[in-house]
Amino acid sequence: MVLSRCLWLAIAAGIAVLAGVFFDRFDPAYERSRARKEKTPGKPDVREALGTPKPETRLSVSHLTPLARTGSRMRFLSLVAAELRLLVRGQGWWWYVAAAGLFIACMASPLNAARSSVIVVAWLWPVLLWSLMGTREAQFSTQSLIFSGPRVFPRQLLAIWTAGVLLAALTGGGLGLHLLLARDFQGLEAWSAGALFIPALALALGVCTESRKPFEALYTAWWYIGPLHHIAKLDFMGTTPESSTPALYVAACVLLVLAACSWRKIRLSYA
Repeated sequence: MVLSRCLWLAIAAGIAVLAGVFFDRFDPAYERSRARKEKTPGKPDVREALGTPKPETRLSVSHLTPLARTGSRMRFLSLVAAELRLLVRGQGWWWYVAAAGLFIACMASPLNAARSSVIVVAWLWPVLLWSLMGTREAQFSTQSLIFSGPRVFPRQLLAIWTAGVLLAALTGGGLGLHLLLARDFQGLEAWSAGALFIPALALALGVCTESRKPFEALYTAWWYIGPLHHIAKLDFMGTTPESSTPALYVAACVLLVLAACSWRKIRLSYA
């Protein structure tokens, strides 16, 4: 029996070794060396054969067109819409159906049930989208492109945070409307504090760590300990009146956004 299992281990090791032969670990040096090998030695250059001069590799600063002042107008709402589209980009139709179902469930359920249980599920659903906030520049290596834009600070970070707040409203907004119609302003304050705090936490962790994992791990653990068990001071969703502390999380939201802006400003100063 042991030998039969060892046979499968040997097969697995052989597959891994075979895959390693063709895997270059995304090394650009390997691509350049392969391109040199594919190029035939002594083959004349096409531009030389046609008599076309080769373009200069370096461009003089005097040839650069200055940025027009009229092109840097403040278009914050357009930037927020673009950031929101980037957050939800690539999601299948089933994601939107589930988000709409959670919105309707928050609206149609009894108020106590919607506040204590349905909103907990609704604000867990977009956790993988919130974790993208502040990390896309590092994930796709577009820092030089984004940071060189006009007035990128703090407009872009505020647009990302606003898009995250809108995402919270799109998934759990049914509870907000339910609380507003019921004139439960204390519950509405707690809901608003949660909608502001969650994207601020995602943005701060994303900007400072440039990774999605810290927010996903921290938020999931905090969600389980605080809102799911209605623990006072840790319940950032305000699932019960006793566990609701909206002022605390509004203050934390402001501090987290300021921390994200400060860290981004430091990055821009050394970019």
